[in-house]
Amino acid sequence: LVHPECAPEVVQASDGAGSTSYLIKQCAEAAPGAVIAVGTELNLVLRLAQRHKAEGKIIVPLKPNTRCSNMAKITEERLADLLDKLDTATPLSLSADVSEHAQVALTRMLDICS
Repeated sequence: LVHPECAPEVVQASDGAGSTSYLIKQCAEAAPGAVIAVGTELNLVLRLAQRHKAEGKIIVPLKPNTRCSNMAKITEERLADLLDKLDTATPLSLSADVSEHAQVALTRMLDICS
């Protein structure tokens, strides 16, 4: 399983390509005892492996040492801190043509999640 932004030959050779939520869902829905190689950031692969270990699933990184420095910056503590400060954030103003397209994209994402 890989992210679709992997090299085209990797995506084509994979059994499935999709978003992070897709990778998580596929691992959850895999049969007990399944062996799954996941092409994404190592910390997610390790969490998935730990989460599904009791089910006998073996989840391994497609490529060792695939660490994403940006993903490593996201922690529960930093997220909580950000959420606490949202009401003090400086509002952002966008031109109508930009905000219109942004609204469409956000609506589509929320529709997919619900």
